[in-house]
Amino acid sequence: KGFLSGMANGFNKYFGIVTAGIATITGLAFSLKNALSYNAELSDSMADVAKSTGMSMTEVKTLNQELRKIDTRTTRKELLDLAYVAGKLGYTTEHEVMGFVKAADQIGVSLSKDLGGNVEDAVNSLGKLVDIFGIKGEYGIEDALLKTGSAINALGAASTANESYIVDFTRRLGGIAPQAGISIENIMGIAATLDQLGQTSEVSSTAVSQLLTKK
Repeated sequence: KGFLSGMANGFNKYFGIVTAGIATITGLAFSLKNALSYNAELSDSMADVAKSTGMSMTEVKTLNQELRKIDTRTTRKELLDLAYVAGKLGYTTEHEVMGFVKAADQIGVSLSKDLGGNVEDAVNSLGKLVDIFGIKGEYGIEDALLKTGSAINALGAASTANESYIVDFTRRLGGIAPQAGISIENIMGIAATLDQLGQTSEVSSTAVSQLLTKK
């Protein structure tokens, strides 16, 4: 009985230690698996950035290191996804891509919900607008995006106009308004007014396009 009692006490004494050890090993294995999976995703994202921008993997790795310095809650993978969008819009240097990502990240925080909830789609639309209206050439990609995003934000805050409507209307007029010498600020102002009057983006943009072409 004494022997069995001693064995039981020994078992109870070391069972907790063994269990804790197994739990620790399991936790480390799980963490390692997640880390490997995340690193694989980062590697895939960097490959996508290299493909869309034409940058070498060495340049993309340098860009990735710079992205780590951005003070944001956005994950590095999400930042790399924005860099991929930059490449799709024609930005091919680290300076351009970095400026795009920094501005896009700020726009995502302030406007993504108003523009449909998808940051990549939102900045993709704005990226096309700043190029079409020539704002990028005047201010550079980062400031151009931030100024455009601020204008949309201000119009949305100062009226009942929907931010998505403003972007869609401005995009529809992108092929005509610059040729007519009408600034993006004025087009956005017209969009906000028409939205408040209850006019659909498709119908109103068509009417304004016809007016500008006749002019």
